[in-house]
Amino acid sequence: MTLVWSATEGGTYRVESTTNFSAWTTNTTNATASGNTGSYTNSGASGYKFFKVARTALANYDPATSATGGGTGILSVSPTSGTRGTTITLTIDLDPAVNPPPQNAPINSVTVGTIIGTSNTHVSQTQVTSSITIPPPPTARRVRRR
Repeated sequence: MTLVWSATEGGTYRVESTTNFSAWTTNTTNATASGNTGSYTNSGASGYKFFKVARTALANYDPATSATGGGTGILSVSPTSGTRGTTITLTIDLDPAVNPPPQNAPINSVTVGTIIGTSNTHVSQTQVTSSITIPPPPTARRVRRR
């Protein structure tokens, strides 16, 4: 019997079974996901069994920290300029060759210099958007001399 479930890429799972819902037996504690699918094959005695699966760990993902390419995780960022005092939607294209996190993985932060993005969204596994407010220009101050 092979049990297959929807999984989180990078997840590790525990599979347990029972025949009576009172006593559970741990079949494995290290079933790993392959993409978005997990599976476990039970080669034990036949008969009726009920199974449950629980995620026990999630792998760390490489941070995408630079827009310079070269295996850093980011292929491109657009737009690359904006007008002071406006809010733009920044689109970040992630490099699929460096194993980006799955689409449902949380985004910890998007930062451009000292500007912190808001409304961060994983549009797809390889694209993230963030609202960035470009600060207005500093106001000129008149200095009064006596």
